[in-house]
Amino acid sequence: MVVAAGEGKIYKVAHRKTSGGWRLWVDETVDVSGSLRAGDSVNAINPDFEGRLWFVSGAGTVGVIAGTKVVATRNLPAGELIKNSMSNRPGGRASVLTDKALYEMQLTGDRITTVWRRGYESVGGVRRAGQLSYGSGTTPTYFGPGGSSYVAIVDNAAKPNLKVYRSSDGAAVCSMPAFRTSGPGTENSPIAWRNSVVISSTYGFEYPSATVPGPSTPRHAPFTGGLTRIDVTPTGCHRVWESGSRDRVATLPKLSTSNGEIHFLGYGSQPGDLGELTTGPVYYSAVDFATGRRNAFARVGMSPLDDPLQFTGTITADGTLWQGNVTRMLKITP
Repeated sequence: MVVAAGEGKIYKVAHRKTSGGWRLWVDETVDVSGSLRAGDSVNAINPDFEGRLWFVSGAGTVGVIAGTKVVATRNLPAGELIKNSMSNRPGGRASVLTDKALYEMQLTGDRITTVWRRGYESVGGVRRAGQLSYGSGTTPTYFGPGGSSYVAIVDNAAKPNLKVYRSSDGAAVCSMPAFRTSGPGTENSPIAWRNSVVISSTYGFEYPSATVPGPSTPRHAPFTGGLTRIDVTPTGCHRVWESGSRDRVATLPKLSTSNGEIHFLGYGSQPGDLGELTTGPVYYSAVDFATGRRNAFARVGMSPLDDPLQFTGTITADGTLWQGNVTRMLKITP
């Protein structure tokens, strides 16, 4: 497991089963502090298809690690902040989203270059309710023919749009409103499968004040929720289904391609609100990718003790969903 610490170090943590039980230790340490601007820190790490590690920092540094050595870095323009993760595709390419633009980056030797840049619409200068920063809340998502022909984001316009670009040259493939009946905004990366994306709305979701840069605008908004699937076809983007307020998603949803179901934790239709904490039952849901139909719905906890806080879960090979919340880990079996 690879994790970043605030002081500019990246740790590779190993594990082994011993006679006394499982043991964890730091196997390797990479110091990237010399590659960062003063006061900056790493906020995302991703492996690429060639066995290297890419990292991005909050103040806009993009870097690549091979083994325990930083082999390349690139500073994006001052004032462009990175608050999301990144995505990688074969050939030493990475898609990086700042609070102002989407970048396709290329590693060649010891140089990181910009293949293309596309600015996006944003409300500018304010943090939308249910988002963590002033820009788009999405991590770029590769999908489409070959697995990475397209890259998708949701912009930060007053009425957010799904934006799909050709990953090779940044040419616009299609654009359309991300939501119709769901809340107008998201902090979650789209799910992508084949030529389809599924987007969840987080507009109005209340994050703890320590995790956000000041109050949102508006300070409070109803957490409507909602999921929607949009397909990319030769004639453009087309909405296939949208669930609206029925699915008040409170984790980053995960798709199991083995059975075509989207899994997540969320709230009921009318939870209470206690300042920064949502109160009420927490439910596990499984939604059919093809139709948007709800296939499973079961109570698994009570917020705020079990608030999912938009954390990411993991689906293992046996179909089990492992999902963390603010106090514990839940194991949800099929």
